[in-house]
Amino acid sequence: MTNIYDTLKQNGNFNTLLRAIDTAGMEDDFKTGGEFTLFAPTDQAFSEVQKKQADSLMRDKRSAAELVRRHTMNGRSMSKGLKKSVTVLNGESTKIETREGLRFGEAMAVQPDIECDNGVVHVIDRVLIPQSAMIKA
Repeated sequence: MTNIYDTLKQNGNFNTLLRAIDTAGMEDDFKTGGEFTLFAPTDQAFSEVQKKQADSLMRDKRSAAELVRRHTMNGRSMSKGLKKSVTVLNGESTKIETREGLRFGEAMAVQPDIECDNGVVHVIDRVLIPQSAMIKA
């Protein structure tokens, strides 16, 4: 096994998420930090976000950190062990549904339970946009 950061990098489908982690200054957290559960949106998921919203998510360290924290929780949680609501690192509560596959908020896990040295990754099909990055239509 390898750490969360290197697992994402080796996969090749998480370049945008890795850029957010780097911009946020959280690379070491996902390489050598404590155990985390990361709900990882793919590059495809990021491509479906409006360009203005995507730009606002990456505009500075604080915005990128908010995005990453919105998709991460402390501890190692496999899909079968998740509760109906989890608290992510930014303090928000996110609903979990496991009846017909794993749902994290509005996102569906397309590949759950990737074990890493320092946690677990659940690959999801959507980016959960922090309120601070919402663009008015």
